[in-house]
Amino acid sequence: MTPQARVEHLSPGRLRLRVAGQRGRATYFETVRARLGQEPTVCAVQVNARTGSVLLYLHEPVNWPALLARVAQLDLFRLEHTPAPGATTRRVQAPQVLGRLAEPGTTSSAVLALALLAGAAVQGWRGQIAAPAVTLVWYAMQLLRGADKGGA
Repeated sequence: MTPQARVEHLSPGRLRLRVAGQRGRATYFETVRARLGQEPTVCAVQVNARTGSVLLYLHEPVNWPALLARVAQLDLFRLEHTPAPGATTRRVQAPQVLGRLAEPGTTSSAVLALALLAGAAVQGWRGQIAAPAVTLVWYAMQLLRGADKGGA
C-alpha cells in the first residue's frame, strides 16, 4: 500500500511533506531521498525518518504535474492534496501578530502591556534602565492609554 503524504509547507523553491505513516523507517526515507534526488526538477532532498519529514528543494518554475506524476510512478507516496501551480504558503509576520494583539480595548492589549511592564522590571533589575526598560514602559503606557480611550 502506498503511504500517504501531506503538504506541510510550500514556498518558492521548497516543499516540505510529512509522511506520518512511515515515521521511524529510515530505509524508506533513504529510498525517497535517493529516488527523488535524481529527478531533474529537484535540487536537493533532506529527509528525517524520526519526524517523517521530506524537504524538497526545487528548481523554479516547478512543473507540478510532471513532478507529481513521477512521484506516483515511483510509488513513493500519495499526496492528500496537490499544490496548485504557482501556489505558496504565506508566513505570518511578527508585526502583524503584535498589531492584532495590541488593538486598544482588547484583553490581549492589557496582557501585552503587562508583559512589557514585566520585561521593563527585569531590565531595570539587571541595571539596564536607559534604553530597554524605558522603551518597554513607554510601549506599555501607550497600550494602556489607548485602552482607556478605546473604551473596552
